[in-house]
Amino acid sequence: MNKTVKTVLITVLVMTVLCCCVGAWVVFGPEIIRNIQMRPAHQVGDNFMESIQTGNYEDALPLISDHIRQEIHSAEDLPVYFGILKPIDVFDRGSSITSTDRTKFSAAYHVTFTDQTEATIWLEIIKYEDIWRITGVKIQDK
Repeated sequence: MNKTVKTVLITVLVMTVLCCCVGAWVVFGPEIIRNIQMRPAHQVGDNFMESIQTGNYEDALPLISDHIRQEIHSAEDLPVYFGILKPIDVFDRGSSITSTDRTKFSAAYHVTFTDQTEATIWLEIIKYEDIWRITGVKIQDK
């Protein structure tokens, strides 16, 4: 092969690799950025579910919004207030929905209760200033 052909082949190869990298970033970049930005909201939801599962309701209280905290008389009332009437055996975070301005977030948690019944618990999480708080819980039986 002469030098010109090698140069053209290397140039085509480099351009192909660069185009693939740019294409991958265009496709996957926004999702990566969204996941990084929403990590604190995911953590609030995970911590809330873990606190409910383990019965550490005092740890769950700071994760809920002020207006809900004012309606609850004690931390022990928290699961009943949200309609979580059975102890949670295991949970797993599923799909999530984020608002376009990234200030509202809904996360689904697939739950198995200790009596082996299953449900999906949806947490509504809103960003107040720079702090994420749970503003609602909806339970869907399976």
